[in-house]
Parts: sequence; structure tokens; C-alpha cells
Amino acid sequence: MRGILKPAGMLLLILMLLTLTACGGETKVDMAPYLSVSYTGHNGKGVARVDFDFSEFEYGIMSQWKDTDYLEKLGKLTAVEMTITYAADISEDLSNGDTITVKIDLDEKLAKENGYTFTGLEKKFTVEGLTEAIEIDPFAEDIFGSGKLVDVTLEGTDPFVCLYIRNTAALGEPVRGITYKADNDWNLKNGDTVTVTATLDKKFEQQGYVLSRTECTITVEGFERYASAAADMTSTVLQSISDRAYQECVTGNVANIYEGNDSTTPWGVRFDNIHVGDTALLAVNNQIDMEYSFLLVPVYKTITTDEWYDMDAGVNTTKTWENVFGYYKFTDLLVHADGTVSYNESYVEMNGNFADASTAQEIYLNQFGSNYSFIEVSMP
Repeated sequence: MRGILKPAGMLLLILMLLTLTACGGETKVDMAPYLSVSYTGHNGKGVARVDFDFSEFEYGIMSQWKDTDYLEKLGKLTAVEMTITYAADISEDLSNGDTITVKIDLDEKLAKENGYTFTGLEKKFTVEGLTEAIEIDPFAEDIFGSGKLVDVTLEGTDPFVCLYIRNTAALGEPVRGITYKADNDWNLKNGDTVTVTATLDKKFEQQGYVLSRTECTITVEGFERYASAAADMTSTVLQSISDRAYQECVTGNVANIYEGNDSTTPWGVRFDNIHVGDTALLAVNNQIDMEYSFLLVPVYKTITTDEWYDMDAGVNTTKTWENVFGYYKFTDLLVHADGTVSYNESYVEMNGNFADASTAQEIYLNQFGSNYSFIEVSMP
């Protein structure tokens, strides 16, 4: 038993059939009713999305077919349908009241061979329904900054300051749809400027949101910095370092001595004539994964022992090493905003005494040569 169309369904079928006319075995189809356009975005920046209702198009044609030739006609219709394309002459930057023209393109020769003639291949639409833009300032003070919805922080020590931007807005909020990108976010130093660019996700643009500006400049300032020049080392801190190096030598009692390729650690030693050298070495490096700078302070001394065993005589004797020296390493040399300088007072490193400068260079200083440059600093 066939179903009976309700009035609404019957009216739809009648309207569909009115778009189709069969004459001499040829089916004429008006394509215009199957075209529609929807709009997203906002007034002045609207985007048109063109749609062709293939389902209704097929139904309108296939409802006229007889069951006896259904499969053959379906193949021909499908072949023609596969050639259908459509596009608007203008689809972006639209405003309410603009007129756009949508054109349908297809293989008309193939259509004719398969028994179809198409009209209504061009249709005009007037843009409407676009709302006014909803502006968002991505760098507004209540949104962008330390501890704000978009948390912006600078951390580190010059020249290793890093910029961190964390968007903490909830999913679905327009601010969460903003992507922030800095042109540089690491190895920063005082005085550097960073340009942050903001872009809005397409999903929110389609909802009518727009950024009121897209760039912001951040200046790096006020950070402690690692010492990198002789002028950074104030007389006050150098005096403090000198006193500490002297004291480390007195109390440390490090007696191992390098002489050329030989080394020895005499027993029962005493230190005399202890004094800090006239020149220290400021080592400077610019690799973020290594300490940036440190100061090597030479402390000279005379080392004497009365327990040196004379192999030839077979007895203990007195032996003296004049003017041997060791480098005391001071790290974390920080220059503060007020110009004062501090260093790590909790640990001072010392790696033995050297009989002469060439031995010190070969055994100790050369290990820094590939990563550091040395700057001479006059000691008080």
C-alpha cells in the first residue's frame, strides 16, 4: 500500500516537480533553487559559505523515474552530478547589503548526452544578518600581564632572561582562542625589546570577534645580570674576594703541587709569604647551559716541608717551593640594579698549586679555552 502524502509533503513535491520539465526525453532542471548561502564573521569581515543541496536535487529528478529504467538513469545522473562545482565571485570581507553572484559549472556536453539540460546556473544573493564586530584587546591590562588571565612573566638573570606566556582562560572563552607568539623569548638581557603578536582562532572570528590590535612590545629591564666586564667588578667586591681568597689559602691547607707533568702532595707543610696576585681572570661565556662567568683569583705562597724524603741520602730533609700559586674560583658574580656586586659565598673552589704559569695554563686554564674568554681584572 502506497503512503499518502500529507499536504505539506505534497506541496514540497509539487514545488520540486515545477523545477523539472521533460520534453522529448530530455529533462530540464532549474538549478537555482538548490543553491543557498550562509554567512559567518562580522559586518565588514563576513565570509560566505555556498551550498548546493544535492539531496533535494537528486530527489527532484529521481521521483519522476520509473522502476524499469532506474539503474541506467541513476548511472547517468551520477556521472553528470560528479561534474558539478559552484563558487561565489566574492566570499570574504563582506558587509551587509553586498551582492554576491554564485555560478554553477558542470559538463554540459555530458549532461546533454545523458538527457539533461540545466538552467539557473547563476544566482545573486544579498548579504544579510552579519552582526557588528565584538572587539577584544588581547593586551588589555586586565587580561595580559603577570598573574593575569594571560600570565606573562620574565624570569632569569641577564643575559639568560626568559619570557613565558601562559593563556589560562577557560576553554570556550574568546580569550582562550588568542594565540600569543614572541619574536624572541630566551637569552634576553636588560634593554632588549620583545614583540608579541596575537592572532585569533578562526572559530571565534566566525562568531564575530575581532582583535583591536595584534602587537605589543615588552621591554626587559630591572634584572640582575652576570658580570661580563672588568668594569663590573667594583673595588668593594674585589676587596671582599681578595680577603676571602687569602683566608681560604690560610685555612684550606691545600698542598698538592703540579710541576710540569708531575704532581706531588708533601706532608707536614707550612705556608709562608701568602699574598693575592695583582691580576685575576674573569672568565665569560654566553652559553645558556653553562655558568656565564666566574673569577679566578691567584694566591701565591711558599710551601715548606721538613719531611721530604731524600732518596739519594735515605733521610728526611727540608724542601721549599717558592712562589707556587693556586686559582680560587668565585662563581655567581651578580651585578645588582644599584651597581653592587655579589658572589656565591657558600663555596669557593680550589684545584691545586702550580709551580709556574705554563703549568697552570696547560693543566688548568686550557680546559676553559673552548667555551670561555678571559678578561684581566686588577686586584686591590
